[in-house]
Amino acid sequence: MSLPAQRLQLSTQPADADWITLAEAAKKLGITVRACLYRCEGWQNQNLARKFAGQWQVHVGAAAALRTDINTIDRDLHQLGELRRAKVPPRHIKIAEARRDIIVGFAAFRLRHRGRSAHDVLSLYVGECYATGMVGGASVIKKLSASTFYVWAAKYEAPDGGLAALAPEYNGGDQKPPTIGAEAWGMFLRLHHGAGSPSMKDCWRLVDTLVRTEHKGEDAWAWGKYRTVLKYYAANVHPAEAAITAQGPYRTEASFLPKIARSIEHIAAGTHLCGDERIFDFMARVAGARGWERCRVKVTAWMCVRSRKIAGWIISEDANSDTILSSFRMACEAMGTLPNEVTIDNGRDYRAVAGKMRRDRKWDEFDSKRVLGAFERLKIETHFALKKHPWSKSIESRFNTVKDRFDRFFAGFWGGTHSERPWDAERWTNEFIDQLPTVEEVRDQFEAFIAAMDEETVEGDGMFGLCPRQAMARYFTATPRLLPADVLELACSRMFGPRKVGRDGIRHKNIRYGKLDKEVWRLMGKEVFYLADPVNAQQITLCDEDGIPICVAFADRNLGMTQSELRAAENMRKSAKRQIKKFHQVRDDAIASNPQLISKLRRRAAKLNQIPDSQVPAAKREGLRLVGGDSELAAGVEKIKRAAGAEAIKKLSDANAAAQALNEFPSIDLRNMPGSDAESASEPERHVDFRCFSEEAPF
Repeated sequence: MSLPAQRLQLSTQPADADWITLAEAAKKLGITVRACLYRCEGWQNQNLARKFAGQWQVHVGAAAALRTDINTIDRDLHQLGELRRAKVPPRHIKIAEARRDIIVGFAAFRLRHRGRSAHDVLSLYVGECYATGMVGGASVIKKLSASTFYVWAAKYEAPDGGLAALAPEYNGGDQKPPTIGAEAWGMFLRLHHGAGSPSMKDCWRLVDTLVRTEHKGEDAWAWGKYRTVLKYYAANVHPAEAAITAQGPYRTEASFLPKIARSIEHIAAGTHLCGDERIFDFMARVAGARGWERCRVKVTAWMCVRSRKIAGWIISEDANSDTILSSFRMACEAMGTLPNEVTIDNGRDYRAVAGKMRRDRKWDEFDSKRVLGAFERLKIETHFALKKHPWSKSIESRFNTVKDRFDRFFAGFWGGTHSERPWDAERWTNEFIDQLPTVEEVRDQFEAFIAAMDEETVEGDGMFGLCPRQAMARYFTATPRLLPADVLELACSRMFGPRKVGRDGIRHKNIRYGKLDKEVWRLMGKEVFYLADPVNAQQITLCDEDGIPICVAFADRNLGMTQSELRAAENMRKSAKRQIKKFHQVRDDAIASNPQLISKLRRRAAKLNQIPDSQVPAAKREGLRLVGGDSELAAGVEKIKRAAGAEAIKKLSDANAAAQALNEFPSIDLRNMPGSDAESASEPERHVDFRCFSEEAPF
C-alpha cells in the first residue's frame, strides 16, 4: 500500500445497506459464482462478506466494480482533494488517474470477451492499451504488464484503496520546505530570466559558486542542492513568469490568460463579419520585367461569424485598404445586407512584402482612417482584435482549414514556417517556375474550393451539424439592412484631393477622367475632391470636402478608332467652343463701350468726392494791370510769326517750280495713263498759277 493510501485509510465500518447477493457480485465482477464464492472466504475475515439466511452477501466495498459509479466518483474526488492538500506532486496525481482509468476500462473490456480465460483477456487488454495510447507514447504510463495490472487492481479495489492507493510513494508532504535565502533566490531569478534565458543548471552553479566564495554562512544567501532548487522553483514560480522570458508577453498572454468566449447562438447570420488577410503558403507566378517571377499571393476575406461562410474575398499580389473594402463590398452584395458589427485586425499596416521579398519593394500600407471612416459612414460598429492573439479573430480557424485543405495540395508549397518548407522548395520553384499557377488560376481554384468548403459540416457553437450554406439560409437576419449598390460603392471608395481641375479633367494614376465631360469642364480651375473605386477604374466621383458627390467623371478612352468616338469628342469641343464664344462676346462688348460715357462717369465720380462749388468762397478780383516790357513781348511774338510765314512761302515756291517742270514735259500725257477712264478724260485741264505765292506777295 502506498503512503498516500495509508494516510487516507478509512476507519469506518461497512454499512448494512451496502450488501448485495453473491450472484449479483459475480455478475458485476465478470466472474463465475464459484470463483466469487472462493473470494468470499478472504473477504469474510475483513468483514466484507457474510452469510445471511443461509446465503452469502458481499459488501460493495470489497471491490471497485461492486460499487456504483456515483460512489466511485465521489470517493476519487474526495481522495483527489486530499492528495492535493498533502502536496503530492501533480505528476504523481496524473499517474494515479491514468492507472485508475486503465483499471476501470478493463471491467468493460472483460464483459465483451466472456468465455475466454482471464489471462487471455488481460493480454488482449494490455495490447489495446498500447494501441490506443493509454500506455506508452505521450502517456505518463510508459510500461504495462499483466502482473503490474494485478497489483494496481488489488490496491484500487481494496477497502482502503482508491485513487490514493495508486499514487506513487511520496514522502515530501511531511517534510519542511527547503530554505532558500532571499538574496540567493533573487540572484538566481535575475540570471535565469535574463535576455539569453540561460539554463537553470548553469544559473544554479553560478549562484552556488557565489555563495561558497563570498556569502558563506549568511542566512540571506542560504542555498540548496540543484534538485532542491528545481522543486522550489516549480512551487514558487508561476508558469507564466517562467515562460515570459522565452516566449515574450504576447505569446505568454495567449497561452496563459483565459479566453473570452462569446456565445453566438443568438446572433443572426449576416449581422457580424470578421475580416482578415492571409498570405498563401505556396508560390505562384506573376509577370515581371524579365519574365515570370515567383510570388506568394494574398487573400483578403470576410467571414460571417454565425454561419462560418466566407462571404467575400479578393486574391491579389497586394493586400491593403483597397482589397479590404473591396472584399467587404462583395460580401455585403453576396449576403444582401449590411452587417451591424465587424471585427478587424488591430495592426496599422500589414508589413507583408509581395513578390520576391526584396528590400526595394514597398510595404503594403493599410489606411486605418479610411477603413474606419467607411464603417462610420455606414453606421457599423467596429471591434478590434487583440494584438498577437489570433484566436480573437474567428476567421483564423477557417484560414487554418484553407492551409490544410488548399495550400498543401500545390506543387509549389512553401510552408508558413521554415520547418514546414520542403527541402527542395527553393530549387523546384526556380527550375519549374512555368508550372506554378498564375494569379488568375489561383482565383479560379480558390473559388471552387470555397464552394466545396461551404458544403462541409462545421463543428462549433451554434452550428448544430449544419454546413455554412445551410446555416446562412437558416439563421439569416429577419431584417436585412439594404443599401443601394452605388451608395455602397461610394462608401467603400477612397477619397483623394484636393486636386485642381484642368482643361483635360483630372489625372489619377496616369488616367485622364472627365476630359470630354461638360460638367467637369465647367469646374476648370477649381479644387475638388474625388472618390476612386479600387476595383472599377472606369470612373471617379467628384465631390466636395464633406464627401457630397458633385458629378461623375469617366475615364478618357478615346482611341480615335471609330467615327462615334471622334464624333463625341468633336461635339464636346463644339459645345465648349460655343461657351468660349460667349465669353468673347462679353469681352467685345466691354471693349466697344463708349469712351465718352466712361469719361462722363469718371467726371461724375470725381464730382461726388468734391466739395460743392456753392461752398467754395469766391476770390476778390482787381482790374487788369499791364506789367512792364509788354511792347517788347509783342514785338517778339510778331517776329516769330513772320519767320514762320516766310518758311511756309519758301516751301510753296519749291513745290511750284516742281509742278511747272512737270507740266512742261512733252512725253507724258496723263490722260493716256493706264487706269484712266472716260470721265477723267472728259474733264478739262486744270492749271495752277503759283505766281500768287511769290515772296513779294503780302502775308
